[in-house]
Amino acid sequence: MDSASYLRPKVASLVAVGCAAAFALLACQPVTPEHGEVPAEGRATQAHRAVHEDGEARDDTARGEKAAAPAPEEAEFLIGAYCPGAARGRPAFGPVLGRAGGWYADDEFLQDVISGGGVGELSVFAWDGRRAGVMSATGTAEVEGERLLIGSYMGSPPCAEEAVLGEEPAFDPACERALGGCGVAIANVKAEAAGALFGEDGGAPQPPSGDACLQGGELVVDVDGTGPAAYSLRGITAADPPAELVASGEEPGGCEASFAFESNVEDVRVDVLAVADFSRNGRADVLLGVGEGSARAWTLYSATSTAGRLDRAALARDIDARLPVGPGGAAAQTERELW
Repeated sequence: MDSASYLRPKVASLVAVGCAAAFALLACQPVTPEHGEVPAEGRATQAHRAVHEDGEARDDTARGEKAAAPAPEEAEFLIGAYCPGAARGRPAFGPVLGRAGGWYADDEFLQDVISGGGVGELSVFAWDGRRAGVMSATGTAEVEGERLLIGSYMGSPPCAEEAVLGEEPAFDPACERALGGCGVAIANVKAEAAGALFGEDGGAPQPPSGDACLQGGELVVDVDGTGPAAYSLRGITAADPPAELVASGEEPGGCEASFAFESNVEDVRVDVLAVADFSRNGRADVLLGVGEGSARAWTLYSATSTAGRLDRAALARDIDARLPVGPGGAAAQTERELW
């Protein structure tokens, strides 16, 4: 299995975005993720969220239709995987998603962002949602055709369980299977904007994190602090994850929630990689790793307008090709050796 990642939240508030009339006989159509309105601070561009003739806005980028990516200098922060020793023995970070008003998974855009020198510190998250450590970026290196951030790292291996000082850590096999020994990491792109993001004084970002669980093919998560809801994952595939996950409306039964976990839904591998307020709208986003091998994809679901529906905010395909470590847990062996 390849690299991937994970995180948590609890807050709430959305700014409704209105629409002014443009021509006398034409009504203005709001640009939304799937339905409903998007907060001004997290509104995706029209290029990313196109409104179709049927009045429904769909994520064209996720569906494989090329949408114009923003300029690299517009990027706010990146989500990706930190992998110990992935760049010829040096710590490395591979970007998967970038936020610049909206969410983007465009590989060229992400490569341009990390090549621009604006990324400083990255928070690396452990499998249980703790901050495992911080990577300080010092430059980039090309590894198997992909440009990665490289730098120094202070902390524990992302798949290591919390250890008592002086004792050898235990490594979580679920994390190693799902992430290949890597960990989800978040990077500020603009140090001066760090206060508005998650970090302080230009430091490594730290979003509020949460947890979820899986019950009978349904994802159970409390996205806004008002209580858990169940969202069906039945029928999900890596090739075409649902454009939205709608809450069933029924009270979910009890299940043990955690920040990240591996699972299967109808014989499809569906790992919860992180639960966190990535979008900064006071609601939990859920990052899923769907499928395996060359078909694996990362999908970010976000409650953009209501806690009753999680919209597919971003979809990154071909994760195995985009991250620093190949299948078989290559980074897992490296992290044990480095430790």
